[in-house]
Formats: sequence, structure tokens, C-alpha cells
Amino acid sequence: MVRTSVGDWLMLGDMDTDLKLRHRGSHLACFHGGNWIMGGQLLNNQTIVDYGLQLTDACINTYAGTATNIGPNGFAFISEQGTFTGGSEPTEEQKAFNEEHGYYITGKQYLVGSPKRWIGSLLIVFSFAQRSWRATFMHGAQLVTRR
Repeated sequence: MVRTSVGDWLMLGDMDTDLKLRHRGSHLACFHGGNWIMGGQLLNNQTIVDYGLQLTDACINTYAGTATNIGPNGFAFISEQGTFTGGSEPTEEQKAFNEEHGYYITGKQYLVGSPKRWIGSLLIVFSFAQRSWRATFMHGAQLVTRR
């Protein structure tokens, strides 16, 4: 885990074979916050839950930072440890986006075909669901439905 240099977002990156942190993520990994939350609840460990909440917030930020509010297929981030992603260095446009949002988009367009269709995933919903579950059931709140 590492914090971004802009926004102080808590991110999980990848490790390469030399154990070097790759500063990159994907919408497909946005379920990880929910896993940490659920694991922390099962272990009764608030520190792990808090990490999960922070990871989920960072993934929410990647969705909120796009014009469509749909998370990018791939993104990268900059931390005090650098910009290494295993690929090319960020462009000036990506650096400017990072300065505003705390991450930059690396993945290809997620609207393809004719007519345009979204090929992304909503795995972040899993983390949202874990947050809702925690807030609703773990703290004794009543679940209220409207008719």
C-alpha cells in the first residue's frame, strides 16, 4: 500500500518480479476495499477495516474523476516512491490530470463498437456493498425500506 502524492489516496499497486512497486491499478481491482472491510470485521480489527474504507474511497475517486463517472479500465498514480508502472512514464497531459485528481488514466477507451457500448465493470459496487453492510448491520442500525 502506498499513498498518492496528490490527494493522499491509499492505493494498492502491483509488485514486479524484482519486488518493485508498480504504481498502477484497474477498475477490476476495486473490489479490494470490500475484501479488507469484510476481513477486518471478521477479525474484529478496526485498523484493517479503516484500510478497506480508505482503499474504497480511492477507487471511488477514480470513478468520480472521469467525465462519465465510470472508472477507467487502467490508471496509474504517483507517490513519494515515484511513478514506475512497468510501462512508459506519464505524459504531460497525464501529469496534469494527476495534479487535479491524484491519479491518471492509462487504460484504453471503455466505449467500443457501433453503437458505443461500455465494456468496463462495476466491481467497485462490491466495496460499496461492504460499506453499506457494515454501516447497516454491524452497528445495529435498522434497515428501512420505502414503499
